[in-house]
Amino acid sequence: GADIREKLDAVERALSELESLLREPDLADSPEGWALLGRGRYFVGDEPRSEAALLRARQLGSTDPAVPYHLGRICLDRAAIATLHVSGEPVSHRARAAARDWSAKAAAHFGGLPSGTGETREIDRHIAETYLAFAEGDFAITLRLCEQGLAKFGEAMGTEEYWLLRYRVKSWPDPIGALNEGIRLRPHYAWAYFCRGIEKS
Repeated sequence: GADIREKLDAVERALSELESLLREPDLADSPEGWALLGRGRYFVGDEPRSEAALLRARQLGSTDPAVPYHLGRICLDRAAIATLHVSGEPVSHRARAAARDWSAKAAAHFGGLPSGTGETREIDRHIAETYLAFAEGDFAITLRLCEQGLAKFGEAMGTEEYWLLRYRVKSWPDPIGALNEGIRLRPHYAWAYFCRGIEKS
């Protein structure tokens, strides 16, 4: 609603101000500033500018675990886009290679997170591994990893990804039910709504 729009506008203004400050010579080499900008841009859904800021933070030697975490999430989002046409049927080598590449990059970013950063980091590494299996076309392993993830992480943030992958493998007996479960766990899960719309069309 209007209230949410006002809050997002306020965030955008703050990010624009931060971006302007980071152009100043005395702040241009601040890894903390670029990391903060990258996290903020990711929050508002501006992944290209988020990625640019996060890569700049990494280049400047940032030790903020949010930097590899959000870079990994961006790669997972791109893997999801690349695999939109991947199902239980054969797909083009190009589409599978793109999905595999983004999934591997996500796994590499998550692998760079400091040890002991908590369950959220562990689940993201596991999701990246599951997407990689999916991109490779190994649907049996994909389903097994989904089962492992749901058993280990319960209803933690991120487990909605397992339900989406269950749907996309296409061998799951209740595809709409899988999407609904993903939406229950993440009410604003755009990918699940998109896929459910295709199923119902």
